Amino acid sequence: AKDKIKKEGFSIVMEGEFDVISAYKEGVGNAVGLKGTALTESQALLLSRFAPKVSLCLDQDSAGVEALRRSIPVLEKRGLLISVIALLEKDPDEAIKKSPSAFKKAIRNDIEVYDFLISKLISENDITLASGKKAVTDEILPLISVIQNEIVKEHYLKKLSQEINTSYESLTRQLDKKNE
Repeated sequence: AKDKIKKEGFSIVMEGEFDVISAYKEGVGNAVGLKGTALTESQALLLSRFAPKVSLCLDQDSAGVEALRRSIPVLEKRGLLISVIALLEKDPDEAIKKSPSAFKKAIRNDIEVYDFLISKLISENDITLASGKKAVTDEILPLISVIQNEIVKEHYLKKLSQEINTSYESLTRQLDKKNE
């Protein structure tokens, strides 16, 4: 997949070999498989040699979202741009087999990982309540804290403050507490 990753400018990280095989059958040659749900530092290093961006296309279940969360610090450490390929089906292999064109469209419409997670967390919690805001920030602030680029970090803190209707300053104070 190395040459195709270089040509496309990004790699697509999938969980297993069946996901990757199905992607290749549909002409998506920049896909690679984790062979599990844990992205390693050596895998991130290898991917960073070929392209500046990684698109995560993992299962759309709680285990897949958890794998996505665990991958963020590893990929951020390498300075990679991270996006998510959001699918309607739980499993990428099933999604590809059901509708190859929808899969390719999802690749073209990938979502930056922090936008994806903020939206997901807000949809799962009632942010009109303090407990909902706390649940969202407890999940997302540790991930925002590992963003290497300070401009990007500030962007997402400001976005989060607008989305949950709280001050930027309170988020930065909470972030500082989490980093202590």
